[in-house]
Amino acid sequence: TPRNRAALARTLLCLSNSPAPMEISVIKRVDLHPWRHPCPYDFHYSESWRERYERFLADPTCKWAAPVSGDEDLAAHITIARARGKVLYGPPTTEILPEVPQADHIASILADVLGSEFGLPSETISPVYAVLNACRTLAYLQASQILSKAEGGRWALENLPGEQHGVIQAALKAYQEQGTLEIISVREFRSWAILAIEKQSQGWALK
Repeated sequence: TPRNRAALARTLLCLSNSPAPMEISVIKRVDLHPWRHPCPYDFHYSESWRERYERFLADPTCKWAAPVSGDEDLAAHITIARARGKVLYGPPTTEILPEVPQADHIASILADVLGSEFGLPSETISPVYAVLNACRTLAYLQASQILSKAEGGRWALENLPGEQHGVIQAALKAYQEQGTLEIISVREFRSWAILAIEKQSQGWALK
């Protein structure tokens, strides 16, 4: 309900970044079966939505309506949750979440890594995220491995060309130490990674 949405937004604004940023999607079970891409959702929160929700809460006329379109990121999130998720309460993820068609999963990760979020600079996506997300995307396209950002970076050091290792190592160090990475140091890697991802994705399209 609108009241529930406002209460949940207010709670998440307090909890997120205390100390770690939170991201959450609320999905009705009826919207998961049968599967559709992009998947409908009922509520979403991440730090990139913080200012939006602060404005909503400050506006007494806000209706808190349900989203009118689906979220293409959910195909990747659900695939990762089924493969690697930890259940805090309730049945196993494989019982609740549908198996996402591989084509939808690939479309989702490519939209993320090749879309506006990999365009630097960005106010909401850090260079560290851009590098490590590209690494784990290549891990899936090349080896069908579903990895975390840190695991993707370590995979890249073992499988990607040596000339790219410097920025990957810097991104891993910044990620582990909650540090930063200069945008300028990412640009060359970004150009190389986009070409590599596009080449790998063309191979998937032929399968």
